[in-house]
Amino acid sequence: MQSDKEKYLEFWGYKLGTPEADEAWRLKCEHTNRQAPAVFGDLPGYDSPVTGKWVEGRAARREDLRRNGCIPYDPEMKKDAARTRAELERKADAKLEHAAARAFYQMPESKRRLLSRG
Repeated sequence: MQSDKEKYLEFWGYKLGTPEADEAWRLKCEHTNRQAPAVFGDLPGYDSPVTGKWVEGRAARREDLRRNGCIPYDPEMKKDAARTRAELERKADAKLEHAAARAFYQMPESKRRLLSRG
């Protein structure tokens, strides 16, 4: 089985044991892989839904959100908002039912009988 050195030198056409092959292997070993930093393109510009002003790029978007007291949109927020709205409606309905029942039982019995008949 060939070593990494033998595979490398054979691939590049060097003869094992020659000064050229030794120099090529030395240079290869000294070579360090440098990873370039990840680069993301900037966001395209858009009209701010709050102010109507033009917002160009990430920094301007962060500033626009901060200035207007907003947060980035998240599709999961719709589900959370629907759940919250349903819970608030349920609590409001329960309060209304409780208030209606209390008012009903505070009435004189004659009026309650009239209401109960429909």
